[in-house]
Amino acid sequence: PVSQVRGADLLFVKVELARLVSQCGHSIVHRATPASRCRLHCRHLPSTGRSMSDMKVSVTTTTEAEYLNEDGAKHRLSMIPLRYTKTIHFVRHGLGFHNIAGHENRDNYKSEEWFDAHLTEVGWQQAEALNHHIQKINLPFDLVVVSPLMRALETAVGAFGRGPWSPSDSQPPLMAARGGDDRHCMPRSAVSAAGLPPIVAHELCREHLGVHPCDRRHPTSFYRAAFPAVDFSLVTEEEDVLWRLEQRESKEAIKERGMAFMRWIMTRPERNIAVVTHSSFLHFTMQNFGHDASIAVQGELHRWYENCEMRSVVVADTDALSCPPDAWHFAGGNAATQVVAAQVPA
Repeated sequence: PVSQVRGADLLFVKVELARLVSQCGHSIVHRATPASRCRLHCRHLPSTGRSMSDMKVSVTTTTEAEYLNEDGAKHRLSMIPLRYTKTIHFVRHGLGFHNIAGHENRDNYKSEEWFDAHLTEVGWQQAEALNHHIQKINLPFDLVVVSPLMRALETAVGAFGRGPWSPSDSQPPLMAARGGDDRHCMPRSAVSAAGLPPIVAHELCREHLGVHPCDRRHPTSFYRAAFPAVDFSLVTEEEDVLWRLEQRESKEAIKERGMAFMRWIMTRPERNIAVVTHSSFLHFTMQNFGHDASIAVQGELHRWYENCEMRSVVVADTDALSCPPDAWHFAGGNAATQVVAAQVPA
């Protein structure tokens, strides 16, 4: 029968196979992490008995190698060609009015007063502080993906916007100017999108669906008018057909939706992607990953996101059949000689 062996060294594998395998020719697949595969093949040799010495085991790891450091601690290194990876900068939205109300009383999350809640002034300040950080470190990003909820869209504007918009700009504003009040919506000037990569809204990275009106979105026509430079073409329904008043999305459903979102992310041609989303979505999506990593790595990956916190991760697809070419690759060999020859003046 097929069984799984986790974290075993070769001796332990032999013992386990001797115990578990009753016939020859079986194979065990062990997935230590989503980015690794280890296939163990077992063959029973002709013999009068079935001792451990009768078992021949070959171990092949395609992406990982283990070593012991000086104090005997085991470390696992992974290696994969760069073009099968993406760097994702995950951002939780800034402080919203619903966050304050919900902190006072969790029943407030069920109030229509906080429908598709806006950022507070503090939330805008958090997003603008993130903007300064992104510019200071020259964060690489080729695409911004954002949840089509007001607080995530406003956070994307504050974190990635390029200052005040002018009617002389060659492209529409990232966010149009608007009025507001101190309780539900802060007044803001129009914000420029000059020089930004595409900003795309996607329903898969929305917050926990159902019951809480703060997680119900406006019609897409409303958002298109408010955020002219954002691409809403992937939000195919005008009205919110995903949110249900009496049905709260299960945790497993959020995890599955998170995996669907990650699969979509991996189909994109961009290598460095920022994602502006929500705490529950981030928490349950991250629960899909890292369970065979060290406690420190798990703790960092699975820790709850603060308002406007940004963390960067590398995602690898080791089973990919195709992916964009490596722009940094240099073929060498005859190709290198031909390049040199082409540069020599006639």
